[in-house]
Amino acid sequence: MGAKGLAYCDRLFALENDWVDLSTEERLHKRQAELAPLMDEFFDWCRNQSILPGSKLGRAIEYSLKYEELFKAVLQDSRLVLSNNVAERAIKSLVMGRSERVQ
Repeated sequence: MGAKGLAYCDRLFALENDWVDLSTEERLHKRQAELAPLMDEFFDWCRNQSILPGSKLGRAIEYSLKYEELFKAVLQDSRLVLSNNVAERAIKSLVMGRSERVQ
């Protein structure tokens, strides 16, 4: 069951990766034409799952649905990125630096 959700996410990120070198206008057009319908399918799939809320898959689905509108913001602004990996790496380096200074 979770494999289908993961497949949706893999496809979303694969499309984004394919469009990394496009202009902001081209990327926005691609997102609205191709990413939006796939996102709608993914969130519909999430809403139709009968999963235990405390399970890992249940928590992932709850998180996805809770932040659905924020995820969909990429469909309106092509400067936004689908992943928060860059932000997490930046925060991690700050935390690691702070940890080293404290010791």
